[in-house]
Amino acid sequence: SRNEAVAASRHLAIILVLGLVSGLFIIVIGARFITLKVSRPLNSLEQTVSHFSPYGARTDWPEIKGTREVSSLADGFREMVCRLDALEHERKITEAHMVHTERLAALGELAAGLTHEIRNPLDGMLECVRYLESNPDNEAFKEKYLPMIRNGLQRINDVMRHMLTYARSGSETNSDACPTYELIDSLELMLKGKIEANNIHLTKKESLKCICYCNKHETLQASLNLVLNAIDAVKENEAPEIDVEIRCDPNWVYLTVEDNGPGIYELNREKVFEPFFTTKPGDEGTGLGLAISRQLMRAVGGDLELSAEPKKLSGASFIIRIPRVLEE
Repeated sequence: SRNEAVAASRHLAIILVLGLVSGLFIIVIGARFITLKVSRPLNSLEQTVSHFSPYGARTDWPEIKGTREVSSLADGFREMVCRLDALEHERKITEAHMVHTERLAALGELAAGLTHEIRNPLDGMLECVRYLESNPDNEAFKEKYLPMIRNGLQRINDVMRHMLTYARSGSETNSDACPTYELIDSLELMLKGKIEANNIHLTKKESLKCICYCNKHETLQASLNLVLNAIDAVKENEAPEIDVEIRCDPNWVYLTVEDNGPGIYELNREKVFEPFFTTKPGDEGTGLGLAISRQLMRAVGGDLELSAEPKKLSGASFIIRIPRVLEE
């Protein structure tokens, strides 16, 4: 009947309304559940990841609670960060060992020259001692030879002090203002014996106004490596020459080492800074010197480059570029 049809339609409408309300309620509850268990934990994890610093480990990781999958993802990320921290720590240790190894290798190359720098003053002092022993009461001999003995001892002390300081350096990572003439003086003192032993003509050009911002020992290591490479390159030359020049502009200090050796072949120019690449015989080079030297210079905001063309001599030309500190 009509009344029954109206009643049935009303009943159906009530059921539909109740179903719609129930559906909306379930949707709201589901959305709330997803927010609490999935969306909010994921947002928290996203914020944690966005604030992750690659320069140090974090110890204040927030506890992220949510579904099993979200919690597992957060735990996995935390473990990954711990592994990365451990690998970064091992990398720094390995890098420090490599730098120190190259430093000791350079000292090994300087061993013959070091003997020369010690033996010459010793021979002179022994001769002075013989004169003094032959005339122990001669005051004129004392005034003449005692200063010579003192100067010889001071020379030996300076050489050994530079060598020991260079060998033990490595724990200092701070950079500071350093006049370039101090670098040149240390470089010349350490290389003098090897330069003279190979009859190499060394030309220096430096400016007293150039003050660089660097770690002195690391910059000395890079410079020493370049000059030692240049010495190896000019050994077979009839008239070996090496030029060391320091110049500066308002922003940078440039240290250039150039030789008249055979130069670097075009095919090798892109490889010279790759680790373990070397053109020396297997027992004479590790292939790490240039790679480590460039890394040391870049650590202080500078760089080490191979010049496109030699400026004066016909061999290779390398340029160290480090930030300049204004004199005032």
